[in-house]
Amino acid sequence: MLTSKGHELFPHVLTDTPTPGIQKLRVKGKVQLRPMLCKGPIDNEKEYTLLIGVTERDSKFVPDKADQTANQRKQIIKNNPTRRCPNERIS
Repeated sequence: MLTSKGHELFPHVLTDTPTPGIQKLRVKGKVQLRPMLCKGPIDNEKEYTLLIGVTERDSKFVPDKADQTANQRKQIIKNNPTRRCPNERIS
């Protein structure tokens, strides 16, 4: 869905975090999953990069400051694009 719809996902499924350029997917369930990602950062028109797996409890990220960690990882990728893992589609 992320590849085909991007920012046009259902409202509140892909939302911003307190850190600019870092977004979270909101996956509801018994455990509130909030994987964090960014658009790009190498090709902003064609890709998203998953940066960190996160859960949310009592409106707080677990691990704490996960959005800042995601932003640090984004900067590492921008500075060294070969550190990324290849995209795999699973159906």
